[in-house]
Parts: sequence; structure tokens; C-alpha cells
Amino acid sequence: GLVGSGGGSLRRTSSSALLTNDLLQQHPALDRQITALQSVTRVVLPVTAWDPRGYMPGPSRYCFESTQVAHYTEGQHFLQHEDAFPFPTAQSNGFQRTATVIVYLNEVPAGGATSFVHLEGVEVRPKKGRALIFFPGKRDMMPDPRTLHAAEAAVDEKWIVQQWVAAGVSTKESA
Repeated sequence: GLVGSGGGSLRRTSSSALLTNDLLQQHPALDRQITALQSVTRVVLPVTAWDPRGYMPGPSRYCFESTQVAHYTEGQHFLQHEDAFPFPTAQSNGFQRTATVIVYLNEVPAGGATSFVHLEGVEVRPKKGRALIFFPGKRDMMPDPRTLHAAEAAVDEKWIVQQWVAAGVSTKESA
């Protein structure tokens, strides 16, 4: 099921669930859909060194993090945030988020746009089947502040799938 409403945070009030490898193994039809999304994402990204999804990528390698489904009801939002980590955090974690793919799963007549704070006029309105891809972590593994974004308050219900692509970063211990 969906986990609470943003963990009690006022910053994120939507509900979400991670589609782990174990969960996908139990639901083959869902696994096929996620695999198809990841296959299309691979075509878009100029990456050849992939590790298995849901596992920590090695340095200079990439993987898909566990896919997340998020649900927004009237008034729910996700305030301004970056998907990339500050470099010291990425180095400590051993990975940086270098791509975000959001797929809108339903028609949303009002509200719920994804807006980019530092990219004047750039907002993506939710429409069933529409996909948004952006690159929160640069090739040097530093966050790109231009990707600061928000999920505007939903007027109508909104469902999305989020897929992050992680790139392995050398940790301080291995550097």
C-alpha cells in the first residue's frame, strides 16, 4: 500500500510507495510496465555501463533506483526540492541522482503541475501518459540548481510514477 502522507512533513504531503524488486517479482504485469519504462529511459540516456536496478551502482556505473508511485489528493503538494544530493552527501552515499523521469498516470484538469523555480516559465501540466525527464546531477556529480522544482498543489487527484537514475560516486574511503 501507500505509505503515509509524506512522513508527517509539511514539505511533502502526498502519499507514495516504492516498487521494490521483491514487490515487482510478486506482480509480473507491473514488472513488465516498469521494465518497459526503464528500457525507454535507457534509449534516451547516453549510458552503457548499467548495474541491476535497485542495487548500488559501482563508481562510473548507473542503475535505476526503486521506482516510486506517488498519489496527490486535493491540496497536496511537494514544495521546492532538488532530486540530486549535495556532493558530500552523494559521495558519502556512493551515488548521485543524474536523471529523473516522471510519468503522469491520469488526466489532471486543474493543479498539480511540476514547476521549475529557476527556469522561468517552465512548468509541466499533468496529462495521462506524458513523461518528463530532467537531469538533477551533472556529469561531475554536482547538483544542477536549475532543476529545483515543486509539485504544485493538486486541485484534482494526481498519480505519478517517478524513476530516478543513480550514478555511482567514489566514496571518500575509496577515493
